[in-house]
Amino acid sequence: MKSIQGDLGTYVPGTPRLARSLNDQAVFRLLLAGTALDGPRIALRTGLSKPTVYQSLGRLAAQGFVEQTGTKTEGFGPRSKTYGIVPGLSHAAGIHVTPRSAEARIVDILGRVVSTTSIALPEDSAESMCRTVQEAFASALGRAGLTPRHIHRTVIGMPSPVGRDGGSLVKTPGLPRWEAPATLELLRKALGTAYHLENDANLAAMAEQQDERGTSAENFVLLWVDEGVGSAVVTDGDLYRGPHGMAGEIDNIATARGRSRRWGKFHNSVDADAFLRLAATYEVNAPDASTAMVLARSPKTGVRGTRLLATYAERLAIGLATFVVVLDPELVVLSGGLLSAGGEPLRAATDEALRRLTSHRPPVRTAVSRLTEEAVVQGAVYSGLAWIRTEVLRSLISSGIPSGGR
Repeated sequence: MKSIQGDLGTYVPGTPRLARSLNDQAVFRLLLAGTALDGPRIALRTGLSKPTVYQSLGRLAAQGFVEQTGTKTEGFGPRSKTYGIVPGLSHAAGIHVTPRSAEARIVDILGRVVSTTSIALPEDSAESMCRTVQEAFASALGRAGLTPRHIHRTVIGMPSPVGRDGGSLVKTPGLPRWEAPATLELLRKALGTAYHLENDANLAAMAEQQDERGTSAENFVLLWVDEGVGSAVVTDGDLYRGPHGMAGEIDNIATARGRSRRWGKFHNSVDADAFLRLAATYEVNAPDASTAMVLARSPKTGVRGTRLLATYAERLAIGLATFVVVLDPELVVLSGGLLSAGGEPLRAATDEALRRLTSHRPPVRTAVSRLTEEAVVQGAVYSGLAWIRTEVLRSLISSGIPSGGR
């Protein structure tokens, strides 16, 4: 009989083995929600018969995928055993690297955060930075009582375009020589595990899609501004990367600003350093850009703050207008530490400026991300979580254990 290649592996249609695999996957997917259920409720929600459900639970338990978690006590009828996925079956790690810090987060297969660690990066060589990233990763593992072999997917968010293979960097502003293959190999050895690289703005967009605090929009552009500037494009629910992995690289587009209409790079007019310089011209002085942004939106700053936000919003709108006109998104999400600090006053000012620049077309909605600075590391663990879950489901086709698993 001819086999068929599916998303989760190769199988032979019309066989008892396929039926068992599909039943096991249905039960496993249901339990991934994290709620322990008894056999009758699993049967009700999957549409499978009770005997089929118990057979599936038996197979999954024998492979170490599920376990008995307790006994149903609420409601009427006899008590019955409840089952849930073994939390330690698989883990994913997300790491967010910026020029100033490295944050590592570990989640189990149910998506529960088991540990998080953040460490400041030294302004030093790539080698010392790699060691600091390893320290953050090792600390997160230690707090969770895990070792690198327990992590089946590690995703690292970087302030750089990433090759489509997830293994190379195009440029790394603020992280000297990180794009060099030797540095990435040094990082792999330091972590003690393989990893997948991803652009930070892309991960922030993934978090917006997956997190309950994010957006339900199917077509949106995310602008990330903190120390650096980046963006991500989501069309019809899918992240668009482009053939070279460079989609959304808005930071180097040429923009004209000021009465002189001088041309310059977009990031030089909107990143954290640029906002801090702009704030000083309005006599809004602060030690860092985020603090200056908070002061700008404060009623105590008065008209100076209002004008500062309006000027900065115009700069943001100049770059965003390109995306709006070309891509026709339903939503623009303002994300990253600096834009999140601007809150509703900055959103309203940006919305107004963007409407003026794109007055010939239907207006696009704007929103400030509610995920703040954790969006990138959260997107990294969501990405890793999707991968390990797919691997477990794929293993149910062959009744095997995922690589590196229990």
